[in-house]
This record gives sequence, structure tokens and C-alpha cells, in this order.
Amino acid sequence: MKWLYKIFKHPLLFISIVACILTVSISLYFVKFHYGFSDLPNDWAVFGNYISGLSAITNVIVFVWLTMTIQKANDFSKERDREHQKRLILTQLRYDEFNSLSKELNSPLFNELATFQHIRIFNMNSLLLAFLRSQTKLFPILKDENVVQKVLQLSAVLASIGKICAECAGLDQNGIPAGKPKLLPDEFKVKMEEYIQLKAEFISEMEGYIISEIDNIK
Repeated sequence: MKWLYKIFKHPLLFISIVACILTVSISLYFVKFHYGFSDLPNDWAVFGNYISGLSAITNVIVFVWLTMTIQKANDFSKERDREHQKRLILTQLRYDEFNSLSKELNSPLFNELATFQHIRIFNMNSLLLAFLRSQTKLFPILKDENVVQKVLQLSAVLASIGKICAECAGLDQNGIPAGKPKLLPDEFKVKMEEYIQLKAEFISEMEGYIISEIDNIK
């Protein structure tokens, strides 16, 4: 049936083949019965029956062609709908995953007891790095070297802020109290400004990617 389907895919080829079949069939009729037009009514009656038979065959061929064309159109429409639904679901997954991360990044860094600030920042940093390493299939843009560098820079700044907070809380590297709390150094302000800038750039980059993917849904 593949060869028949290929023929039906090309209307001009199909029409040409049907025309050739009709021409050959009519020619064979005249070759068998007469070399010209007959004056006998009986011959014309037989010829009429012959043409009716050919018309029936042609109608069957046309019917099959139309059926296959409609089926092809339906298959294409279903495939397009499936692809559309797939893109919608994928976009929703991307939105949900990044929305969860951006909420965490946009939440205040300091909303707990001072002793535990470094733990919160550590958890936030872990979430950021986990997103970078585990979501490359959902977000192919995370394979882009520029985006990777932004995430790593953001992670490094977070780590620095967490370290400063731990030191100012009088904690050692293991989070155990080892001294008196201290005032935040000037470096803290610099790191916070850097964090805010890098965070804004990263979120903007990811939101732009998600919006571009939404625009591609047709």
C-alpha cells in the first residue's frame, strides 16, 4: 500500500495516471470493436456500459484517494495537537520549577535568628547549585556557558555572604560557637550589592528564556 499512498500524495501524478488509464481503456475498446465511430446503436449501448464500468472504477479510486487524504489531514492535526499539548505541559513545568527557585532567591536572606543565618544561606546556595545540575533537560539554556558562569558567580557570592554571617555570629567552620558576635564588615555590603545584581541578571535571563519558549508555542 505504500506505493499507492505515494501516488495519492501527489494530485498531479494521480490525475495523470487516471487519465492514462482512461485513455488506454477507451483506445483498447476502439481497437477491439471499431477503428472509428460506429453507426450501430448496439455498439453505442455496449460502449456506454463500458464507460459506466470505467466510471465506477474511477469513482472507487477517487473515493480511496479522498479517504486517504482526509486520514492524512486528521493524523497531521492530531500530531500537531499532541505537540502543542506537549509544549504547554513543558512550559508549565519550566514555570513551576523556576518559580520555586526565584521565590527562594527573592525571599529575605535575614528573617531568622542571627545564629542561623548562615544555615539559611547555605540551603539557598545548595538549592541554586542543584537547579543548575539537575534541570538541564528542562532548561537547555543551563548548558550555556554564560548562564553557567552567572550561576557559579551567584553561588560564590552567596557562599561568601554565608561565611561572613557565620564569622560575625562567632561560629567556627563547623557552625559551633567559638567567640563573641561581631559587627558586619564593610565587605558584607559589597557582597550584598553584588548578590542583588547577579541575582537580577540570572532571573531576567531565565524569565526571558521561558517567555521565548511560550512565544514559540503555535
